[in-house]
Order: sequence, then C-alpha cells, then structure tokens
Amino acid sequence: MPTLRFEQQSPYKLRSLTKEESPKIIALAKAFIAREESLPPQQRTPYTDTISQLLAQVQTLINANSHGENQRVKASEAIKRLDEQLNSTIEQIMATLRATFLHNLEVAQEWGFELRQKTGNIRKPKERNQRLAALAAYISQEQSRPTEEQFTQPPLDEVIALHNALQKHKTARDAGETTRMQSRVDTLAVSETLYNTLQLALHHIVWRDYNFAVAPGLQEWGFDVIHRQRRAAAANGDSPTGDSEAAVETGRATPTADDSTTTNGDGTTTNGTTAIKINSLPL
Repeated sequence: MPTLRFEQQSPYKLRSLTKEESPKIIALAKAFIAREESLPPQQRTPYTDTISQLLAQVQTLINANSHGENQRVKASEAIKRLDEQLNSTIEQIMATLRATFLHNLEVAQEWGFELRQKTGNIRKPKERNQRLAALAAYISQEQSRPTEEQFTQPPLDEVIALHNALQKHKTARDAGETTRMQSRVDTLAVSETLYNTLQLALHHIVWRDYNFAVAPGLQEWGFDVIHRQRRAAAANGDSPTGDSEAAVETGRATPTADDSTTTNGDGTTTNGTTAIKINSLPL
C-alpha cells in the first residue's frame, strides 16, 4: 500500500472525518469542487473530475431518496384516508351476505369471507391485506354472476373502484419505500468512494503545495484545520507533556494527543515525520 509522509512539526493538524458521515463528506466535496473550479484547469488535482462526478452521482441518489420518501408518504396518507371507506364497505357486504344467506351462511365463503367455527357467523377480516383479499374475492364472485343477480348494496362498481384505488396506492407506497431504501444503500457506497477520493486529493495538495505539512491553506478546499497550541512547561523545568488544539478560525482550545500522535492516529514517526497509510488519513 502506498505511504506518504507528513511533517509532524507543523503546528496544524486535520480534524478527523469518518466514512459514515455522508452529509459532511458531501459538504466537503462541494467546498472542494468550488475551490478547484476557481483555479485554472492545469492547477487542479488529478482527482477533481472524479470527485465532481461522484458528487453529481450522490446528489442524484439523494434526490431519488427524497422522491421515494415523498411518494411513500403521499401514498400512505391516501391509503389511510381510504381505510374508513374500506371498513364501511366490508360491513355493507357482510350485512348483505347475512341477510341473503341467513340460514346457510357457509355460502358466504364463495364471496371471500370466512366463518367462525364456534358460532358459524361471518368473520370480519381485520388486517388491510385481508380486507383487500376479501374485496377481490367478492368482486370476482359478483362478476361471475348474471347482472340481474348481483347485489345492489354496495354497488359493484364502487367496490371495484375502491379496490383499484387501494391497490394503486399500496403499489406506489411499496415502490417509494423500495426506492428510498435502495438509494440510501447506494448513497452510503458512493459516499465512501467520495471519502477515499477526497483523501487522495488531500494527499496530492499537501504534497504539491505544502511540502507534506498540514497548513491553514487547506481550508480553502473545505478541510477542517486545527491549530496545535503547546502546553506550558511545568514550573520545575520538565518538558511539556502534550498539546492543546484550537480551530484555526476561532482559536478555541480543545484537548489533543502528544507530538508522537499521527495526523489520523494510524502511522509511525521517523525523524520528525509520520508515515501514514493513504486510505487512513482523516479528512
């Protein structure tokens, strides 16, 4: 695996960014591309075009995720509004069947309704899918009968319209959910590739412009640079025990590791420089 060396004597370091932080990775990529597009083409990194393509790809997936979620919510709300009509229609059908087959309710099974074994009464389907199945069986049975023998309550055309509307919205809801879930998986995969490519671009810029030392200028590409601040030595003359950190733009101090700590915590120190694996450097 290729190895790069970063000067550990630099008073600056980079704030870590993980592969799982997709929104931050995307925001960094946008800042990076904005900076690169302000430069002449010959001064851009070899990875700029790839980052731009990945950014466009991930934005398309984000849009697909949003579209899928909107579709799912819209269809789900439509189904909820139809549930009340579905319930009343089922009750109308059951009332018609009970009145028509009072003494032989077992015939109701031909219209898609089950009987309670203990009482022999028609069992009302509880779940939405069960009710849709009962409607489908009812429609099929009614359509197989002569028009003059079909039940008038509820009207068959209304039952068919209700069933079709529910099926349509159910299909749309499931498709929206599938789109949302798949686009999320794809977004995470593309974000990881974007993360790795941004690392390569970062290495290139640090090598080209800053002699392998982390510098405040990296902020122009969107990278979060932190200033190292030496802790005061102890009163007895002992060597300092570590550093403190401050954001370059704010000067706020936060705790950090000692000088032997690598830029990303994954490397070895040799003569004031740190060897770092190319795909382990924090963004």
